[in-house]
Amino acid sequence: MLSYNLVGRPALLRVATLRKIRGFDSDAGWAFEHDAYLRLREADAIFRHVNLVLPAARPDISFERRHVDADTCRVTEKALARRGWPGSVKPGRVPGLSSWKLDAPSPQPSIDVIIPTRDRIDLVRNCIEALENKTTYQNWDVILLDNDSIEPESLEYFANSKYRVVPCPGPFNYAKIVNRGVEHSKADFRRDAEQRHDLDDPGLAGANGVARGVAGRRRRRGVPLGPVRASRARGHRHLAVPAALSHGLQLPAPRSVLSFDA
Repeated sequence: MLSYNLVGRPALLRVATLRKIRGFDSDAGWAFEHDAYLRLREADAIFRHVNLVLPAARPDISFERRHVDADTCRVTEKALARRGWPGSVKPGRVPGLSSWKLDAPSPQPSIDVIIPTRDRIDLVRNCIEALENKTTYQNWDVILLDNDSIEPESLEYFANSKYRVVPCPGPFNYAKIVNRGVEHSKADFRRDAEQRHDLDDPGLAGANGVARGVAGRRRRRGVPLGPVRASRARGHRHLAVPAALSHGLQLPAPRSVLSFDA
């Protein structure tokens, strides 16, 4: 809804409800409906879909970039300001669509990248070198979770690593091992590593970063980190991803980390 008027026309609005938000804003220009829907949403108004095909009754001129783009961006900027979210807004790929990006928080929150491994120091080294050389974010750390590694190279690497190494003995259980890493983390944000991924993108901490498999195939995009709010759905204790994602959203670099494998 922040990026695009998903309600559109026709729409039936209760006059009493519209009056509660002081009606339409003439300063919103061609995006006056979008502005009203955003303010209604902020007021916890309920939107209901009518399962009928009805004429939009909207002239083609209202969809032209020269009319709708600037007004849509201005409406989105005001909505971000009302939420207390500093950021920037620019026109999107289609008329009436805005693309917005939140500013990086200051001071930077701490992020722990949790990497489970068992005798795959080659992948651990690739992950850490990528973090050290390809991310512009500063306030991050690594927790290595050792699941019964026995190779001399692994033991030597752990002994000389500047990062924390947490022993995780016993049969391989990804959720259990990651939970142990979370218990040893005091960071504001946490991200567990995932299987099969290596980094091949300079924008490690960017919202549009891409993780690729060792064969060079595209695997997974960077995922946004939410506040540290752990859940145990299906036995896993992972981060909750922010629900405020909408079409056109680009999160700030410090809030994104790619997936790795070790």
